[in-house]
Amino acid sequence: MKFPFNQPILKVSLLFCGLFFLLLSSCENKDEDPQPADPMETGAKTDFTMYSIATGLSIGNVSFRELDDNSTKVVITLSGLDPSASHPAHIHSNSAAEGGGIVISLENVNGSTGKSETIVENKDDNTPISYDEIIQFDGYVNVHLSASDLGTLVAQGDIGPNELTANTEDYDLMAVSGSGIEGKVTFTERASGDILVVLSLENTQVGAEHPAHIHAGSVVSGGGIAISLNPVNGDNGISKTDISKFDDDTPISYSQLKEYEGYVNIHLSASELGTIISTGDIGGNMFTGEMMEYPLESAAIEGISGSVTFHERESGKTLVEIMLQNTLDGGSHPSHIHVNSVAEGGGVVVPLNNVDGDTGIGQTDVFQDKDQNPLSYSDLIEYDGHVMVHLSSNEISTIIARGDIGGNMLTGNQMIYDLSELNASGINGSITIAERKSGFSLATIRLDGTADDGDYPAHIHENDITTGGGIVIDLENVDGDTGMSQTHIEKNNADASITYANLIDFNGHVKVHLSPDNLGAVVAGGDIGSNATGGARVSYANDIRPILDANCQIAPCHGTNSGLPSWATYENVSANADNIKSKTSAKIMPPSSSGKSLTDVQIQLIANWVDDGAENN
Repeated sequence: MKFPFNQPILKVSLLFCGLFFLLLSSCENKDEDPQPADPMETGAKTDFTMYSIATGLSIGNVSFRELDDNSTKVVITLSGLDPSASHPAHIHSNSAAEGGGIVISLENVNGSTGKSETIVENKDDNTPISYDEIIQFDGYVNVHLSASDLGTLVAQGDIGPNELTANTEDYDLMAVSGSGIEGKVTFTERASGDILVVLSLENTQVGAEHPAHIHAGSVVSGGGIAISLNPVNGDNGISKTDISKFDDDTPISYSQLKEYEGYVNIHLSASELGTIISTGDIGGNMFTGEMMEYPLESAAIEGISGSVTFHERESGKTLVEIMLQNTLDGGSHPSHIHVNSVAEGGGVVVPLNNVDGDTGIGQTDVFQDKDQNPLSYSDLIEYDGHVMVHLSSNEISTIIARGDIGGNMLTGNQMIYDLSELNASGINGSITIAERKSGFSLATIRLDGTADDGDYPAHIHENDITTGGGIVIDLENVDGDTGMSQTHIEKNNADASITYANLIDFNGHVKVHLSPDNLGAVVAGGDIGSNATGGARVSYANDIRPILDANCQIAPCHGTNSGLPSWATYENVSANADNIKSKTSAKIMPPSSSGKSLTDVQIQLIANWVDDGAENN
């Protein structure tokens, strides 16, 4: 059968139809096989803080977000950037303190939005890295100022095990030798358990580099280098060091470092390690806040006085700090803790570091006595002892300051009894019986009219002075030059214990004799305890006026033209008596800035005088 079509035309038509159906089939296949969707976030994410390099404060974070194909979206979000800038960003190996090379390059942070987003499947060397691996990566993120200034950082933050925890501790660093360089050292625990040690100093010298170390011991006691730190950059005063062990490779944790008995030294330079510019105690050497202060009174040299303060360290050890006024420039004054009270005397129990005559200061760490028996802070503040400061190592017998400590301290409870002139001797005065913390007593006789070089035996007798009675307690002889004697009393002559409470209720009297060779001649005497009428009233003229003259009626305080009320007259003093009692009892007056301080006995005398009516007696 013949078709009415030309054969060539038919072939072209068939070819055209075939191509049409082929194209149609291809289109249908594309519709049936779409492109895969972008990976989606699983909801798992880990954020790390980013810190400003300029201020050290948090300015954003870097967020690692898990995607469902096991890749990671890294999102940096920062605030306070230059809107016109574009900041390169990278993940580096190691911690920021250690530094390390670039491991993963990230998209630049847009200064206008403060954001950068990067999908990370591989490190820059094409090694695959999963979400779980990247959030545990030993690294940090740097954000740079610009592509042309990569050396200037805008922000930085540790990631993975280098992340800083909330566990942190600051310690002060003090200037040394007038350097003016001071600041702090900060310990911060990392998630890995390692420790970031940051030194932040003020007034360092541009271009300088200051070596730094953690030492064993304390600033006062000294000690060898335990941990070497990175030098402080003089340009910014900063040093950062990651530590996990001592220099001898012994491991140390954050909790151990917090309790470590050590200190930090900052040196002038690598060639001048002997010059310390800043220092401070750390760890177990820090003070608990518990302290006890005891007055040190003048002895052989008038005017040298001050205090000894016991500061409890967290380790249980004690910093014993002596502070004296009017010491001798160039002098070096040996000092010790002795057994017993000043009145009794006793041997050295704890040698202390010498007091520097230029500064009047001596500091010693105490944790044992000279026989290496342990001696804690709690032991010391209850100790039956006293402190002596000597003129020099060649003149140990010359005492320049002394004072009772521990159980020998006075509570403020006391009774004062008159000692009247007897046998026309011209000698009279008083005996003060003061309670010690231990419950025993300090008996102090003060007499007027004694002869220079005189030596006056004194005793407590039973019964009243009219009836008379035998000696019950021997007292120290009264020194004719000073008119004074002091006796610690805890037993009577029969070796029976006698407390302060026993003594002020005792049926007795005191007699003072002319000399050891003439005990029959009694020069002064008076009833005490239950025989007295409550003790002698405090005298304004004899007791209060001398305290005010020496400690208050001075130029910077209540002296003439000082701007404060003058204590030169009885009228002004009596008008302000209650205020004087209140402020001296609280130890607000005299202020520490005046260089003056009152003893507990002086404070009690003022209180007693005010309570008795503040009379002009």
